[in-house]
Order: sequence, then structure tokens, then C-alpha cells
Amino acid sequence: MKLKSGILSAATVAFTLTIGAAGPAMTAGFGDGLSAYRNGNPAAAWRVFMPLAEQGDVQAQNMLGWMYSLGNDGWPEDNQQAANWFQKAAAQGSSSAQYNLGRMYADGEGVRRNYRQAARWFTEAAGQGNQRAQLQLAKLYELGAGVPKDPREAMSLWVSLAESGWPAAQFEVAKMYRKGERVGKDLVQSYKWASLAAKNPQYLAAKVLLEILAGKMTAGQVAEARRQVSQWQPKRKPSQRALNEIVYQFGGEPGSDGEVRLFFTPSTR
Repeated sequence: MKLKSGILSAATVAFTLTIGAAGPAMTAGFGDGLSAYRNGNPAAAWRVFMPLAEQGDVQAQNMLGWMYSLGNDGWPEDNQQAANWFQKAAAQGSSSAQYNLGRMYADGEGVRRNYRQAARWFTEAAGQGNQRAQLQLAKLYELGAGVPKDPREAMSLWVSLAESGWPAAQFEVAKMYRKGERVGKDLVQSYKWASLAAKNPQYLAAKVLLEILAGKMTAGQVAEARRQVSQWQPKRKPSQRALNEIVYQFGGEPGSDGEVRLFFTPSTR
């Protein structure tokens, strides 16, 4: 997927799309291919991944999908092929492939844009604990794109992800508490969550929100919010690779592994 102005666009840099962690099921052949790719020999990696994928290796299928979505020396960019390989791996239960396929349906990359299908695959991945899929689902429920509009479900997902350490979700929860949307208005909680989001340097908007809140709060309220921040611990810490998928339209520099537009507005086309 090349960087575009459409929804959920990804920079074409290494491992922006999820390829999945190496697990017990990883074959020696796949490991060799992955090493070759990481060492700058994609042609050798391709020669390993293709026969494995054709034999049904789910990780090789997911990796081929990623490589087709990116394109490079030795193979063309082909989003239809990418979607095809993601589909094969997703059908075998790969949460990474399910997430990637959901993004392709949401973007209309290689397949006709279909928010219901995007929601379906994000739901499948989220059910396996894929937090990036949960993040996308929260926005879908908030907008009513591909699923019935359900602010309560969106809020539940936002809070769960915020408590797990996702800055994108922490910022959303901070805004909700500030405005009193779906929760009671609470500036202390808003300041707390904005402070946590602002620890990620890409979240310039969270820092701006903190300045706005400080002008509306008493010294005691600010002190209480800071106390809560100092005692806060994530329930489940996201990986650094996941954190690099930053909310980029708010400003700031991309993470070291690239950037992904996590929030989107459904197209009217």
C-alpha cells in the first residue's frame, strides 16, 4: 500500500503492516526467508516465501501479502494479490492477516471498499486480542461504518485500550471526559489521560489539550490528576511496533518504523 490521502494509509516502509511475530509454528524455511528479507535480500526471501505460501504456510501467506502490498525490486506492487494472500492467511485464523485484510477493505486497496467486511475482519482479529484491530473497531462503532453506530461499545473499546497504554485511545478518552461525551464531564480524568497520551512525543495535540485544561482547573485538581498519572500502570502494554502506528494527522514526526492513519472518515463514494 503506497502512502495515499485515503483512509488508513500506510507509509511504504519496513514492517508497517503487521506480519506477525515468529511463533512455535514458524518453519525453518520461513525463518530463513525472514532473515533474508531483513538483511536486504528480498529476492531470496521471495523464493522462500512463495512455495511455503502455496503449501498453506500461514505466515508465508501473510508475508507475501505484505510484500505485494508494498512492491519492491523483483516483484510488482499488486494489491489484488496482496488481498488474496491476506485472505488465505486470514481464513486460517491469523489475526495479523485478518487485521491487514480489514485495512485493505477499509481503504479499498485491492478489493472494493466495504466497511462491513472491514468490520468483520477487525472483529475476528480483535477477538484474538489484536489491539490494533480493537482500535479500528472503536472508530467504526463511533462512526457507524460497517456496524451499527454504538457509542457505548466504542467507549468500552477506547477505555480498554487506554488502560492498556495506547496513546491514541488515551487521547480519545481525554477528549470524552473534557466534553462529557458518553461519560460524566471530569477534567481531572481528562488531564490524566491527556498526560499519559502526551508521553508519546508524536501527540502534540495532547500537549495542547493539557494547556487548555490547566487553564480551567484548580491547582488541587491538577495535582490530583498528576498523582493519578504517577501511580498509573498499563494493564497490557502494547508493543513498540504497534505504538509506532501513530495518529499522524494531529502533527508531529512519524515513528521510527513509519506511520499509519489510524482514524478515518468513511468515504461517500
